[in-house]
Amino acid sequence: MTVEGAFVDVIRAIEKGSHSRSFAFSCKRRPMTARQPSIRSLQGLRGKTVSIGGPKDVTRIYLNRMLEPNGLKDSDVDLVYAGASSARLSSLESGAVDAAILPHGAISTSMGASAGLSIIGRTADYITDCHKMARW
Repeated sequence: MTVEGAFVDVIRAIEKGSHSRSFAFSCKRRPMTARQPSIRSLQGLRGKTVSIGGPKDVTRIYLNRMLEPNGLKDSDVDLVYAGASSARLSSLESGAVDAAILPHGAISTSMGASAGLSIIGRTADYITDCHKMARW
């Protein structure tokens, strides 16, 4: 059992052979946020630097699910692992990365909007089978 937001720990435990089960699972509506005005859609990420949590983080799953229907793979972008969402936001605001998956509301709660950040996609638009993901 896990609190909302910590479900990635359950997924990791199950992947490593734990007999854990998750009885509650939620997909967050996380935005893919871009800094450059020239990036107007997910297709615009080809060749760009994208910040996610880590190689086994749930944001990697989100990224792959968002890129695939747009004709991209994660190998089409340069990945930077930043762990905490605050680090991803800072990297995006400073211009160190071109895009990042952030918690819902991160743009409005920081200087995001004034820094010229824009949402180019939302995870919930691409991940509609949360109940299947919970079986991992």
